[in-house]
Amino acid sequence: AQGDYIAFFDHDDLLDKLVLFRYAQAIVKDPETDVLYCDEDFLTEAGDLINPHFKSEFNIDLLRCHNYVTHLLTVRAGLAKTLRLRTEFDGAQDYDFVLRLSELTDRFTHIPEVLYHWRMSDSSTAKDSGNKSYAAEAGLRALTEHYARVDLDVSVEHAPFSCFYTTTYHVESNPLV
Repeated sequence: AQGDYIAFFDHDDLLDKLVLFRYAQAIVKDPETDVLYCDEDFLTEAGDLINPHFKSEFNIDLLRCHNYVTHLLTVRAGLAKTLRLRTEFDGAQDYDFVLRLSELTDRFTHIPEVLYHWRMSDSSTAKDSGNKSYAAEAGLRALTEHYARVDLDVSVEHAPFSCFYTTTYHVESNPLV
């Protein structure tokens, strides 16, 4: 890939006609931006757009519960080429990637517009996260490795919803809160 940024998206999803313009605007406004993502919704097989997901600004604690960033992930090329996707996290390779990104930069920019349309199909996680149960296990491994890299003493387990995680922080002594 060439260019200053690399965008990650699924081959069968749809991009809003303004998405690249909005991302370019954000980069011009803040040239130090390393990562961009936008709000998204789902595209049904009938062609309807449903269930918009209005995301927060970058929030590491939320990210450690669930990969809310997902689409349209766009990353400064140097970072993307350094980190690369890791096949041992197939199903959650984007979650592993974003967690590792968060260890290198805090320059995330959220575009608060629904600019990505995630196509729902019988085999996609957009329709049913249980379609790829291995994704939840890969996500748990990615999160566990992330905590080890940032040297946080925690326990991680699956939350009641697929691809969501619960973290228990092991607190020593009695710190003031």
